[in-house]
Amino acid sequence: MSLPHGASLTGLAQAARVVREMEFVFPVADAGVFVRGSLDLAFEHRGLTYFVDWKSDSLASYAPDALRRHVAAHYGDQVDLYTLAIGKLLGVASAKDHARRFGGLLYCFLRGLDGEGAGVWTSRPGWDEVRASEVALRERDWTGRRPA
Repeated sequence: MSLPHGASLTGLAQAARVVREMEFVFPVADAGVFVRGSLDLAFEHRGLTYFVDWKSDSLASYAPDALRRHVAAHYGDQVDLYTLAIGKLLGVASAKDHARRFGGLLYCFLRGLDGEGAGVWTSRPGWDEVRASEVALRERDWTGRRPA
């Protein structure tokens, strides 16, 4: 399996540590707005922590470009929230910590997995992107709305 930034892993069972259904909760606004959720799977490989989200979407194509478009159209907020959550769970507080500890994310589209890498979308947002996502969440108007 190809991981973000060019690393690879023969299978998730080969990871140093694996945690399933990792729950999280963290504040996103001063007005008492919290995000609560659960990461399907988190694992550590070569000192970096990654998270996996299993997807059952039925798509016409599971090619990399089709997955990129689909994730952008349907899961943008979720990607941001899960990335923030894993950083908070790890205690990442700086660009250096982020580079040293955060491996990235994998969305595994179960109907498209073929053992050769198809059906897997990966990303490793940089520190500046993560910080910008956090600021954007904090600045949203949460009146009467629930987080994604």
